[in-house]
Amino acid sequence: MYPVSYAIMCFHCQQAAEKYLKWFLVYHDIDPPKIHDLAELKKLCEIIHPQFSVLSEKCSILTGYAVQSRYPTEMHVEKHDMDKAIEYAKEIREFIGSLCPDF
Repeated sequence: MYPVSYAIMCFHCQQAAEKYLKWFLVYHDIDPPKIHDLAELKKLCEIIHPQFSVLSEKCSILTGYAVQSRYPTEMHVEKHDMDKAIEYAKEIREFIGSLCPDF
């Protein structure tokens, strides 16, 4: 897609991070709630592994992009935002991968 839609890319990063966190919960036999708030999902993961606290800021920032796709005029998203969102989603994936060899 050209030009790149930074907001859509950020939304997909949020979605990926959400799936990673929910996977972790399912892996530990916890039925994840039907929410998009990564900070809340992270808190549930923290009950299992307190180390999840290191993801607080990343989850908080990515959560904002779940709403962005529904209300695109409320937030202006630039390339540097997209780059950070991609980085944060990758870091969440790598963090969970470090805790779970099956990931």
